[in-house]
Amino acid sequence: MAPDGDPQHELTSEFAVRQWIGSAVKSIQWSYGIFWSLSPSQPGVLKWGNGFYNGEMKSRSRSKSEAQQQRDDDEDTCSQRSEQLRELFKSLAASESNNTPPPAPAKKPPPAPAVISLEDLTQSEWFYLLCMSFIFNPGQE
Repeated sequence: MAPDGDPQHELTSEFAVRQWIGSAVKSIQWSYGIFWSLSPSQPGVLKWGNGFYNGEMKSRSRSKSEAQQQRDDDEDTCSQRSEQLRELFKSLAASESNNTPPPAPAKKPPPAPAVISLEDLTQSEWFYLLCMSFIFNPGQE
């Protein structure tokens, strides 16, 4: 709760901070943001919490100028690429663990983002993808 005890003020302040951060993020060039979280099952262990990819992308099906134009035209491209990378990681992790497909969803999922292959990844996308598997134990350097 806000120091003055007004929950509405707290929401307004939080919204203002989010707006300010959003403006700052849009005004600089950055490749990815990774949010680590404490593991609920392993005390003191940090693991992937969430992330957002905003870096370079390549595609074998489009020229670089076409890909850049698409990126400029579509504000959701980075969100879609982040989701594509998460789905690729889940797919790789599922096949690595026991070679069985993940269970079918209970409800119809939203339209899937375009499938990407490992050959379509840039170096920064590879790093982002690998970070999803990182785990940091207490005292680890």
